[in-house]
Amino acid sequence: EPAEHTGNSNANAENENVDVADALKPFEKPICSLDGKGKTEKEGNRVMRVFIAAAQASGSTLLAYLMGQNEDSAAVLDMGVRQNMPALSYFEKATRDPKIKDIVVKASIRGISHTPKVWIKHIQQQYNPDYSILFLRNPIDTMLHLLTHIGVGTKTVPSEAKFRSCDKSDFQEFSYGLRCGTPAGKLKALNDLFKNAESDFQRVITYEDLCLNRTLVVRHLNEDGYCIPLYSFNQPKYSIIDVMKKGFYYFPSSHDPKGLFWGAGHLMNSFHHKKTGEVHSESHAFGECPGIPGEETREQMMKEVGSPYSDWTLQQIRDLAIESAPDIAKYYSDRGML
Repeated sequence: EPAEHTGNSNANAENENVDVADALKPFEKPICSLDGKGKTEKEGNRVMRVFIAAAQASGSTLLAYLMGQNEDSAAVLDMGVRQNMPALSYFEKATRDPKIKDIVVKASIRGISHTPKVWIKHIQQQYNPDYSILFLRNPIDTMLHLLTHIGVGTKTVPSEAKFRSCDKSDFQEFSYGLRCGTPAGKLKALNDLFKNAESDFQRVITYEDLCLNRTLVVRHLNEDGYCIPLYSFNQPKYSIIDVMKKGFYYFPSSHDPKGLFWGAGHLMNSFHHKKTGEVHSESHAFGECPGIPGEETREQMMKEVGSPYSDWTLQQIRDLAIESAPDIAKYYSDRGML
């Protein structure tokens, strides 16, 4: 993640002189056509608010990007893990635009010490989502990706108590793997959300299905009232830059006093990576997903794992991932994918 700005207290303040009655009106789920190209909905239906919860480095920004292909959608692709969900007034511009029918917001889970139930309840109170998705990835691969982004400032296995802080000044030397919790703590928190998914989420979507079975993912989205055609997932019309520019129009960036830090996560783009440019960017999104890692690929990833895990074996990392997220691990094991 790029450097974040946390001076967004106004974004989380109570709505000031803003009439959000329309935003709080009851929402009736649309009925999508079989091909996802059309939908039938109640006249005067308000904007549909979509929320995606995921672990960092799990590939979930790709889902937000693909859902943002609808011309009547606006997306916050990847809200910084330190950011709190802003009040509904933050989304007012998109809510009041008749051209916008869906708002998509993706946020990363914090460590277990932040109490996942409290975290998700805060989001529900602030954003009042109509459709919530829990995004999963094989916990071994999620753990490996997080461990390649912990920085070099720790020589011992980090404790959740030390790294629970979301204050920027507390971890200047560390990368995002240790922001607001440890890798193990974040997987534990995700596991807690997964155990209670039926009460807080309408759908669980996996990175593996997004890569290998987009037809299934699109079918589920359409069944749930988020209408989108399959070709939008297989051959995206809008680039990452397009989706971000549209998002910034409706949702102030961190440079705005009432803004919120958000970006494109691992979908590199020229906003944050001037040297890579759009060619590298679009190859991530328009091309095929990276292959689902096998043991050889995971061993290669081990070379990038930071201290103090750099001396660990892949089996130790595997054990830590399964211990941290046993229910998610069982879910993948039952599918023959662990």
